Order: sequence, then C-alpha cells, then structure tokens
Amino acid sequence: MLVKSAIKIGEKWARVTPGRAEDYESGVRNPLKDWATETKAAERRYEEGIRASITRKAFGKGVDRVGTAKHKAKTILKGIPRWGEGVR
Repeated sequence: MLVKSAIKIGEKWARVTPGRAEDYESGVRNPLKDWATETKAAERRYEEGIRASITRKAFGKGVDRVGTAKHKAKTILKGIPRWGEGVR
C-alpha cells in the first residue's frame, strides 16, 4: 500500500482543516450514532486495553524507549510553540 509522506499529509491537513469547521459542527450536532450509548458500549474494551497495557508494562517501556533527551527535545520543538493556543 502506498502512503503519502508525512510532509504531504501535513501540508494537506494545514490547507483543508481550517475550512472544515462547518463539517465538524454538523457532525457534532447530527451524529450518526449517539455518543453516550457508543462510548458506554466500549467500556469493556477500554478496560481490557488498560489491563493489557498494565500487564505488558507499556507505560514504563514507553518512557524507557523515549528517554529524557527525546522528551525534552520534542517538548521544546512542539510544546512551547503550542503553549499559547493550548491554554486559552
């Protein structure tokens, strides 16, 4: 399967997403299925996923895989520029 590059995907997202607010609002106001019903029905799968994550110690393994240096670099690169809009 051919997949577009992350750069191309990002460019398209930046180009089309700002104009999709009306579509987003329409989807929220007129969903195909009820959010509460569907979310409640997923509770068992959510719990199973959390238990499986704990069993395989995924959280700690993720921390080990990333490490402090990568965490810091990514936070500086992405977190600081996004801080203002995130705390509005």
